[in-house]
Formats: sequence, C-alpha cells, structure tokens
Amino acid sequence: MRKVKFTQDTFDEKLGRILTEFPILDNLHPFLSSLLNVLYDKNHYKLALGQISTARHLISQVAKDYVRLLKFGDSLYRCKQLKKAALGRMATIMRRQKDPLAYLEQVRQHISRLPAIDPNTRTLIICGYPNVGKSSFMNKITRADVDVQPVSLSPGRVTKILTFPSTHSPPSHSSSVTWTTSTSAGRLSTPPVFLTTLSRR
Repeated sequence: MRKVKFTQDTFDEKLGRILTEFPILDNLHPFLSSLLNVLYDKNHYKLALGQISTARHLISQVAKDYVRLLKFGDSLYRCKQLKKAALGRMATIMRRQKDPLAYLEQVRQHISRLPAIDPNTRTLIICGYPNVGKSSFMNKITRADVDVQPVSLSPGRVTKILTFPSTHSPPSHSSSVTWTTSTSAGRLSTPPVFLTTLSRR
C-alpha cells in the first residue's frame, strides 16, 4: 500500500511541477502570448498540457481505487498482485504521455533560448530585408556583437527587436522568424525603423 501511495505522490509532484512551471498563455502579455502562439501553436501547446493534467488525475484515481482494494486483500499473494496491477496501470498511463512530454521538453528548451524582451520597457524595432545592414547598424549603436552574414540566408523581411537597456534578439535565418516578429511585434507600441538599400531591385 505504501509503494502505491509513494508512486502516486511522486508522479503527482513531477506532473504538478510541469503544469505550474509552464506559462499559461491567457495570463501573459498579448505580445508574449502572440509570440508563443506563433512559435509553438497555441492549440497544440494547450492540448499537451491538458493531456498531462488528465494523466495526473488518472494516476490519482488508480491509486485511490487500488489502495481501497488493498485494504480488503485476503492474502499476501492477492495484495502483491494488486500492487503490481496498480503500478502497471500507472506506468501505462505515463507511457502514453511520451509524445506530449517530448513536445513540452522541446518547448522548454526553446523558451530558455528566447531573448528576454520586456513588453513594458522602451523598445525599438529594427526591420528590413536581409543584407541591408540591420546587424551592422546594431553593432554601431550598441555594444552587442551581432554576427554579420555576407550573403542573404533568408527571403523576406527580418525584424530585430532592440530594447533599452540595449538587448537584441539573436540573428535567425528561417521563415518562421519572419512570421514570429511580424505577428508578435504588432502587439508592442514601438516605433519601427525600416532599413532598405538602393542596390536591391
């Protein structure tokens, strides 16, 4: 009986920590909520957290049912079989959470690499086509050592967000960043600086 309760308490603690440490999109600033929606798909994100919450509830219910059965076990062999069945059902429930947990781990690692942008501070958006000098401009006006690429690595417009004190988003070369910045940056009340070049057709 103690092993069943201990296993249930361990799962409840671990899953509860996951549910509390991940941000709730509805409680975030519209800029951050929009940013996470573009990066991770709000519906997929909520579905994964919902599956973890359901698994936590199912494990708690399994432990409760089997503890009740163990109290009325008529033999040591019967109690051992019930214990094995309870632990097996808990393990099966957790095994089914492989995909949601893997997805949330990817989200956690990606969130840790995102630039720290406070939507309530003074912010300047530097935007423009690739290879027009956005990174060079940031290197001149700030102490940031932004990598300057000699060739265009991504089509379309790319936006850099500059806040005061001066911080910047790392250079990215994927189309998802274009959607990310254009969608989420619209939530900031900031002046944009658009850079272009006469050599571009």
